[in-house]
Amino acid sequence: MGKPPKVGIVLLNWNNYSDTADCLLSLDQISYENYFVVVVDNGSSDGSAEQLSTEFDWCDFVFNDENLGFSGGCNVGIDHAMSNGADYVLLLNNDIEVSSDFLEPLVSTAEKNNRVAAVGGIIFDGHSDEIWDAGGEMQPFFANHRKYTSKQSSKAYRTEFVTCAMNLLSEEFLKDHRLDEEFFFGVEEIDLSWRATDDDWKLFINPNSKVYHEVGSATDHMFSGESLFSPFQKYHNTRGRLYHSRKNLRLYHTVFFYMAVIFIYPFIYIGMGAIYDRFDILRAHLLSIYDYFIGSEVRQPQYFEEY
Repeated sequence: MGKPPKVGIVLLNWNNYSDTADCLLSLDQISYENYFVVVVDNGSSDGSAEQLSTEFDWCDFVFNDENLGFSGGCNVGIDHAMSNGADYVLLLNNDIEVSSDFLEPLVSTAEKNNRVAAVGGIIFDGHSDEIWDAGGEMQPFFANHRKYTSKQSSKAYRTEFVTCAMNLLSEEFLKDHRLDEEFFFGVEEIDLSWRATDDDWKLFINPNSKVYHEVGSATDHMFSGESLFSPFQKYHNTRGRLYHSRKNLRLYHTVFFYMAVIFIYPFIYIGMGAIYDRFDILRAHLLSIYDYFIGSEVRQPQYFEEY
């Protein structure tokens, strides 16, 4: 019996030795027989890239001279994996730890179905029993998606959304598709899932694939400095959704979302600012609107260091 399909696993590192090292340690223990790991360092300045490449010399390392963002960094890794004969490319967040048998179900689903763009699995919040992501459905009026936080079936099931936190992409799909590098951080996964479905590709979730993602879910943590709603993340989420709306959605969806972003959301963030004393979220929201419609600038992470 021949080897299973070759999988190139791509993860990004940016000034984060600890999480990346934990992720690689877990990948070193998986049971899948035919894989290789590509670590793309996105212009780190803390020495983490050099330390990781020394300690994990069984991985391929690609060093970017600057931070290309999530999409740009992943595309570099995808190109490297494809040029080294990958039949599938798995995008994986570097703050995820995998179970030893997580990869087999993903590949099995992709192999058993025709015209599969991507397969995801069940992503738990840390090592708890709480599901962080199990696929999702699109919400075009909000240029967003609704994430499933429970399994939709005990068997592999169709979905409208697969997160790039763990996303097995087929070589066939990748021949004509990459992540859109206009998205610097966030929303690229909504865009990719939308384009796949729009081009008649299939997206699946296999609930037998399980990984563990360190994320914060409590309300007070959501508004802390480096949380899901940090100014950097809020800025790029809003800017990315504005772009996704114009690029992919119908005119009435786009008009609805633009009106909400400009005239409704600011009042929501004023209220949040009053409650949590976090008016930097409002500022990031307004800055994203200005840059998208007028300034055209895309703010890099260093801009928000002294925000």
